[in-house]
Amino acid sequence: MLGSTNGIHRSVDGGLTFETVYDGPGNFLHRLGENNWIAHSGGLRVSRDNGITWNWIITRDQNGRQILNIQLVTFTDTSKGYLVDRNPARVYRYINEALWEELEPLHTTDIHAIHAKGNRVWLLGPDNQIQVSDDNGQSWSYQDVGLSVGLRSMSMIDENKGWIMTDSLGVLLHTKDGGTSWTTIDTGFDFQIYALDYLDEDRIWLTGSNSTILKSEDGGITFKKQSTPGIVNRDSFTIRTIKVLSDTSGFAAGDHGVILSYGKPLHSDNNNGEYGPDELILYQNYPNPFNPATTIRYVLGESASVQINVYTVTGQKLVTLINEERNAGVHDVIFSGKGLVSGLYFYTISLNGRLQGTRKMLLIK
Repeated sequence: MLGSTNGIHRSVDGGLTFETVYDGPGNFLHRLGENNWIAHSGGLRVSRDNGITWNWIITRDQNGRQILNIQLVTFTDTSKGYLVDRNPARVYRYINEALWEELEPLHTTDIHAIHAKGNRVWLLGPDNQIQVSDDNGQSWSYQDVGLSVGLRSMSMIDENKGWIMTDSLGVLLHTKDGGTSWTTIDTGFDFQIYALDYLDEDRIWLTGSNSTILKSEDGGITFKKQSTPGIVNRDSFTIRTIKVLSDTSGFAAGDHGVILSYGKPLHSDNNNGEYGPDELILYQNYPNPFNPATTIRYVLGESASVQINVYTVTGQKLVTLINEERNAGVHDVIFSGKGLVSGLYFYTISLNGRLQGTRKMLLIK
């Protein structure tokens, strides 16, 4: 949650309890690993430690003009980012946190979303207009979505594959070629889509109005509605964000301070270090993003045959990190990205031949 009233709340016990780590104003939050940026009037708020401490950065352009009323900010890594200012409407590229270079897109009128992957940057709005740059914002061209519909936000797996959430109820746009062409996906459900998350190109979750959460396991060909609890004295509420951790664990949040979760918490609150016999915890790799090596930690409630695999975003298996019997307890395994290109990768854990969890990790060189 972000804003002068709710602030940002952080949990370190899988959502059992929350602490306020930021209670100031803000227009937009962007997160990358342990790094967080809040866009607001007067500059950026930056945290490098998962929101524990925040620094106020006064942002200026290359002519010394202070950049006010920052509405949007996005980063692909800690040294490559973009922001949108609306006082007046301009787009900037990161030089350092206090100095930004003004870019010259085809237009800056009513840009309501910005997204970046690798060297590619997209600007959404107004209406169904998309501007794209393949050279870090130096030159721009238009992309045609082929549909007369408003575009809300974008989520991309990499520079080529991803989705756009539209103003049309229950409708997504999907691309496999970086936006050169778009395919319309009708979920079959009458609701406004506000957020999307994924584990891979096939496993997609959507949230939105009418307390709706949808899941697809076939790349959006079909969707199934997920069960959500009601709120006392309210028929429905809007779910505005979702974070999927694995097939068996995730969180969503929405109006009226509602936070939803499914599956087991990521962290056990057992102070004595004991775990139930059926408990498995697959932690997020650390550090993340990483270069070149990172540690994957998991906890077994009882001994089991464990297999951990690493995959590319296209589903190609890169390596099996472990494939052997392990005793109950805490275990670490190291993955090296040496020789691999920067990008998103997935790691999975299987117990006794059955897939139990999947997580994403980001290699940045």
